[in-house]
Amino acid sequence: MNNYLSSKKQLSNQQRLLLKIKQATAKLHEIETAATEPIAIIGIGCRFPGGVDSSETYWKFLQEAKDVRTEIPKDRWDINLYYDPNPNVTGKIYVRQGYFLQQPIDQFDPAFFGISGTEAAKIDASQRLLLEVTWEALENAGISPKSLKNTDTGVYIGQMNNDYAIIGANSLPDKLPDFYLGIGTTPSMSAGRIAYILGLQGPTLFLDTSCSSSLVTLHLACQSLRSRESNLALVGGVNLMLSPDATHALCQGRALSPDSRCKAFDASADGFARGEGCGIVVLKRLRDALADSDRILALVKGSAINHDGPSSGLTVPNQQAQKKVIRQALKNAKVDPLQIDYVECHGTGTSLGDPLEVRAIEEVYCQQRTKEQLLLLGAVKSNIGHLEGAAGIAGLIKVVLALQHQEIPANLHFNEPNPRIDWEQIPIKVPTTAIPWTKGDKPRLAGISGFGMSGTNAHVILEEAPTEGNRTHPRPSQEESEEGNSRGTGGEQVTVNSEDDLERPVHLLTLSAKTETALAQLVTNYQNYFPTHPELGVADICYTANTGRSHFNHRLAVVASNQQDLAEKLRDYQQTEEVTGVFSGKLSYNNTVPKVAFLFLDKDSKYINRGRQLYETQPTFRQALDKCDQILHPYLENSLLDVMYGEQETGHGEVLSLLDQSTYSQPVLFAIEYALAQLWQSWGIKPDVLLGSNVGEYVAACLAGVFSLEDGLKLIATRGKLMQQFPSNLVPGITSEFESVAKEITYSQPQIPLISNVTGERVEKGFKAEYWVNHLREPLPLVQTMETLEQEGYELFLEIGLFSRLVTKPLKLELEQTEACLSSLSPPQAEWQSMLASLAQLYIKGVNIDWSGFDKDYLRSKVVLPTYPFHRQRYWLETSEVKQSKDIPETNSSPIFDLINQGDAEGLTQELNLAENFTEAEQEILPKLLNTLIKRHRNHLKYPGLNSGFLQQLRETPDRERSGLMLNYLQNLVGNLLGLDKSQKPDSQLGFADLGLDYAMMLELGETLETSFGCLVSVTTLLEHFNIQKMSDYLIIQILGKESENKNEILDLTNQNQTINLNSEIEKIETLGEEAIATAIQEEKIATAIQDELKEITLLLDNEEG
Repeated sequence: MNNYLSSKKQLSNQQRLLLKIKQATAKLHEIETAATEPIAIIGIGCRFPGGVDSSETYWKFLQEAKDVRTEIPKDRWDINLYYDPNPNVTGKIYVRQGYFLQQPIDQFDPAFFGISGTEAAKIDASQRLLLEVTWEALENAGISPKSLKNTDTGVYIGQMNNDYAIIGANSLPDKLPDFYLGIGTTPSMSAGRIAYILGLQGPTLFLDTSCSSSLVTLHLACQSLRSRESNLALVGGVNLMLSPDATHALCQGRALSPDSRCKAFDASADGFARGEGCGIVVLKRLRDALADSDRILALVKGSAINHDGPSSGLTVPNQQAQKKVIRQALKNAKVDPLQIDYVECHGTGTSLGDPLEVRAIEEVYCQQRTKEQLLLLGAVKSNIGHLEGAAGIAGLIKVVLALQHQEIPANLHFNEPNPRIDWEQIPIKVPTTAIPWTKGDKPRLAGISGFGMSGTNAHVILEEAPTEGNRTHPRPSQEESEEGNSRGTGGEQVTVNSEDDLERPVHLLTLSAKTETALAQLVTNYQNYFPTHPELGVADICYTANTGRSHFNHRLAVVASNQQDLAEKLRDYQQTEEVTGVFSGKLSYNNTVPKVAFLFLDKDSKYINRGRQLYETQPTFRQALDKCDQILHPYLENSLLDVMYGEQETGHGEVLSLLDQSTYSQPVLFAIEYALAQLWQSWGIKPDVLLGSNVGEYVAACLAGVFSLEDGLKLIATRGKLMQQFPSNLVPGITSEFESVAKEITYSQPQIPLISNVTGERVEKGFKAEYWVNHLREPLPLVQTMETLEQEGYELFLEIGLFSRLVTKPLKLELEQTEACLSSLSPPQAEWQSMLASLAQLYIKGVNIDWSGFDKDYLRSKVVLPTYPFHRQRYWLETSEVKQSKDIPETNSSPIFDLINQGDAEGLTQELNLAENFTEAEQEILPKLLNTLIKRHRNHLKYPGLNSGFLQQLRETPDRERSGLMLNYLQNLVGNLLGLDKSQKPDSQLGFADLGLDYAMMLELGETLETSFGCLVSVTTLLEHFNIQKMSDYLIIQILGKESENKNEILDLTNQNQTINLNSEIEKIETLGEEAIATAIQEEKIATAIQDELKEITLLLDNEEG
């Protein structure tokens, strides 16, 4: 640095100026590069007409060149009530057909997204569809949706229709506003709900530029990524046709084709056909996608947007504006027009729009183009109709797939070229059959246009994916790079493959779901998927499933060697409960990550070739052993690796003889256990406590940070030599010599809890030379140290040593049955089989695993796999349901009863004061009693029959049966709140928030329970007792435990002549439960209530963030 400053001072003024110019130029180039950096498309989710539910089925559909128009489904509207072929008939629709999704749009899986059934029915079906397709797009990209929580991920959604709001407005009783319907049909919620469900914190916006909406969102998302405002973007559009209103309006404007076909560029073009669908793409900056080894599908090189400005009319396209936006997109992409091979046109099939669009394309793309370099045009609207707000994303995904599959699909309904286009004079062709689009020396590029009826135009330039990337590369350490792949051992040369060829012999696949049914369906989907994708390697399948999926409570893990083995085990699992190499289980909904104890339990034995399979195929394990070997060179006559793996050169008997000597056996034990611990930790398995016996405690202390690896090996090498010379630990010579070496070591406090093999207790301090001398002399029996672990509540025991389940006898638990103790190496089982079997069980038990770390040493590619199988049911606004909600049971009306129905406590008080002279004491409690009466009355109306005689039944029920009775009561109550069918019972173990109860619902639940049972149930209470089971236990204690106290208080009031005598018109007050009366009397003051409310809101926010 000083030399640089010195040389800089010696520069002339001109040289300094030149240097500054160079630096400024470099900085400017860096800024320009960032501003124009290509954006990678790394994932796709889509639902389009024709049964399209993935990018794979979309491409198959395009290859088959289908037109999938159908008659308007009756569940949308009855076309017979609206149809008339005469376009001049007022109030009628002259089309009978359109392009509709095959998937039932009234069905949804609200529980998966943590939404209640009550709210789900009031959420726009477009928003629900977006949630599913976004999830599928992320899984297609190999990104776990849960991993995006609190990240700068942006959401950009385009949509122009909001038909569900029309349905909702027509369904409301007396046209009264509804909170859930209000937010459920607010357009901005289309993007906001996605960000909320996934916990995203990047820019989130909804926009409507009519038909160009989804391409405009793509343009804005790319700008956000290039400016570093976001690091990932979810982009797309949606359109559903649920009401005849929009179709009616378009018919009035004669915009629709009478035969419901988009005949783009054809002489018979007479309007467009409406279509519906949803598309989402996942975007990331190219350099980040390459660094993350994402599956890059295509690149967004550049894009542009503008407006028509002055034209013949608001909805009339402007050719000059179209030319301008295309030129700007090419400029932004730094692409020459002649580099473009294909343009996916807006292509609506209108007699005016098509010629204008082709002329604009010709003037920009074909000025220097010859007939030998034809520009190809197409429009997916000829296949699936005009998807309006989602039209642009449907066209873009088509081009991405065409680039991937090196083929341009056929354009339909192009029989006679539009005579208003001079086809003979322009180098443009519309393919009516599929045309090969093979890779060449230069990247293939295409343009996509979207022109909005509002006048907003968009054009995007796509380029094929780069050939590099798309595959993770192992990351060798510095030592690995320096040493190369050959390991000298003085004896045999241990076989170590190059990093690119390195592979483990078996693999681990994990599958999970939120329900048992969904997991079974996911297993079936994988089974069906494998036969049609034999090219997929088991390593890439497992890598993608493990790293690219969120992990839920119902879990399955399979150890398999190849795809066939995997498929067979999945099949066997479905047919029988127990299959070798298959592990399954369910985590409790309140599951906390189990505490894991690392156990280093060793006994002297023969360790020939132990760990050899791992050494030859696992770089992390190998690097740890190599490091131990290097450190031990000054202390051992023979190389550690020679002793462990060199039997073919030195002779089997000689190796056995060396391993019989503690001089070698103890360092071997240390090295193996240390390397295994490093391997487990590289997979994300971190110990909550360490326990070792004999040599194992040295390894445990090393991992805890008590001393360095170098010092640990120095100690163990000294210990081994001395114990070889003096077999008895009690010989004075051994302890004094060992103590002198131990005093040379630097000791620190353990950074991980450590159970002493000397005291049997947790060690906080005191690791000095004397400790290790005592350890050599007087180690405790293992049973005492294990009892300490048991008392401290450790749940999982992972043996890092060489023997399986040595710990089961000392523990006073049947660990074999509980499977709480897992092994690392468990002969005669192959090493990888043993390791992965234990890893599978750790996963099943809820231990967090770093799946990227698990595969970091190997070449891996993300591949396309089945996405989550949503368990859908019908959730839709029904007029009949609304009618039922208005059917309040008839009662004999009276002024008092009317006031109760209206909830007018003040009016009731006035009426009662006119009818009766109350004492001052009676006047004081009257408002509280009346408010309780009103709550109780409303509760009975809302949940008729739910509380009838329940308290009496609860009192009379034997203790052992009360829990089930209360549980059933609460399940019915919560089920009503969630809008579940009577046959459905909410899971009593699932948290209230996970069931879909939001803050408003929790308030309602608390008020209902409070007025039913007379005990305070706030939102705080519900969060503390967070599921139905815990709330049931709480209520039983509260209700039955306080009855005596409540009765005594009421008796006290009676003795003081404070009895309330109401007239016959309010006889219902006399039937009010004693518990409710007591609660009203004991109600907290306002200040306390406000504090509780603030506490509830804080807890709820914390709960949602967690």
